[in-house]
This record gives sequence, structure tokens and C-alpha cells, in this order.
Amino acid sequence: MINVLIASDNRSYGDALIKMLKKVPDVYKVLDLVDSDDILNTAVDFQPEIMLCAVQNRELPYSLLKEIQDFCPQTRLILVLEQDDANISINAMKAGVDACLGQVAPGNQQLRCMCAIF
Repeated sequence: MINVLIASDNRSYGDALIKMLKKVPDVYKVLDLVDSDDILNTAVDFQPEIMLCAVQNRELPYSLLKEIQDFCPQTRLILVLEQDDANISINAMKAGVDACLGQVAPGNQQLRCMCAIF
């Protein structure tokens, strides 16, 4: 079972990610859904295998993403973006993000990408 922590600045999208992950309950266990403001403390407490960061804010906290990787080196950090943007993806990868996905990707495609990353 893979423990997943979801951080989102949009509660409804975070709930949609939980619903998607519950389609494969024998693979993923959702630990919590947290607001982006509480992400670091919660990540340190839970030490998840995967963290999904679903953000709509174009001003990404790259330093926070780096801190998460520093405190949780075993965590695979996946950034789920409102729209695909190469510059954001490149900057996020430089900050330590393992993968970037667009929110427009169908749920089953997102699940396959997560499995491939882990």
C-alpha cells in the first residue's frame, strides 16, 4: 500500500483526487488532504511515499517544495498543475519535484503516471 498525502489550494479538486485514488484502494491510502499552507508540517509528520500538490496559484512556492524534499527525501513529489506550462514544470523540477501533471489529464492517466513514478 502506497501512502499518499494531498495538498491543494482548491478543496474541491483535492476531493476529486481522493475520489480518483479510492478507485484503487488496494494500491493507494490517502493519509490526509491539507491546505497548501500546512503542507510542510503535515508532510514531516506523515512522511508519505507520494505527495500530490494540486495548485492553481501560478506563484508556486519553489523554496517550500525544496524544503519538503529536504525533510522528506523518500517522498515522491508530484505537482498537479491547473494547466501545462513548461516554465513552471522546469522550475518545479529544479526545486526537486519528481513529476508534473496537468489537471486536464484523465484520472486513469494520472494514476498510471503515479504508478510509473513510484
